[in-house]
Amino acid sequence: MVKNKLFFLVFLLVIYCYPQGEGGVFTRSRLAALKTGEGSLGNNPHAIEWFNELRRKTSTLGQERSISLDDIEGSVYLDVEFNNGTVYYLNEEYQNFPMRYDAYNDEIEIKRSASRQLQAFYKSPAISCEIKGQRVVYLEYQNKDGSLSEGYLFRYFEGPFYSFYVKHAKIFKEAKQAKTFLQGSFPHRFVDDEQFYIKLADGVPTFTKPQKNQLLEIFGKNNERAVKRFIKENRLSLSNIDDMVKLVAYANAL
Repeated sequence: MVKNKLFFLVFLLVIYCYPQGEGGVFTRSRLAALKTGEGSLGNNPHAIEWFNELRRKTSTLGQERSISLDDIEGSVYLDVEFNNGTVYYLNEEYQNFPMRYDAYNDEIEIKRSASRQLQAFYKSPAISCEIKGQRVVYLEYQNKDGSLSEGYLFRYFEGPFYSFYVKHAKIFKEAKQAKTFLQGSFPHRFVDDEQFYIKLADGVPTFTKPQKNQLLEIFGKNNERAVKRFIKENRLSLSNIDDMVKLVAYANAL
């Protein structure tokens, strides 16, 4: 049975992982090549459309302005370096690969020894991975506006009643030129965006503001006094991931 599952996983990785060239959208070497007009955005149509739109927005008086490495700060990757990670199929360990998370495009890239090209995981709830000791799962989750999406979430704590997830994303912010000497100018840049999600035992991960009132509502009125005391005595910062892990773990023990 296990052998059949592993064969199926190999099939998925070979057939459905697709090449990314240099990987992601904005690697340093790709952006460097864009300076001379020799760069390429690979075979990702979303990346090409995004870049074309950026060029249109930054063109002036009908003259196209080239976007180069120096024009964009930051990275699309949560960690630019590849780290050894483990692939799981239906929670069973399959194999280790060097991997990294593209937080702008919501993709996990891997290096395969048989090819120099990078490849992206086939997105499926059956396939998860562990990077630097952190489990990354593909799930349906509820957004801030109540709508449902599918994507990668980092699972920081799993409990019988409450589980805690984080959506690590990258947001692109366009350059801002100062209008007066009192204002600051900002280049094109990728900035980090962390969103917290809490999953009840019988639900889906749901967007949760790191605010005491919302958390008290989630953990229930009967636990309100205990949770308040725990937050105060431990001086927890609800916007801190490690402190949220402590709080969710405590709530599971009540």
